[in-house]
Amino acid sequence: MGDINKMDNIKKAATISSQLNPICIASLNKDDNSNKKSVLDLKIGEIGYVKSFDNLDCACKLLTLGLLPKSRVTVVRKSPLGDALYLQLDGHKIAIRKNEGAAILIEE
Repeated sequence: MGDINKMDNIKKAATISSQLNPICIASLNKDDNSNKKSVLDLKIGEIGYVKSFDNLDCACKLLTLGLLPKSRVTVVRKSPLGDALYLQLDGHKIAIRKNEGAAILIEE
């Protein structure tokens, strides 16, 4: 039974790696700094610039939404329970989840 699970995992990994977008991979954070600052660290009204992404799955989704490296990001609003963020990008606004916000590494 363990061999079947291993084979399933290998097939899934092969499928995922064949579908990876090179832009998504290039946008991932290559630094191993302990003092990373994410969008979650910004207060309402503060501005930051996207440096890189910390999570491949989130990176592909956020790039598709138009959140590109060097984009200007302003936190417009945070949800009352803190799970969602409303961000203003260069030319539009998006709402993202907290885990996606944690994946956006910024510089001020």
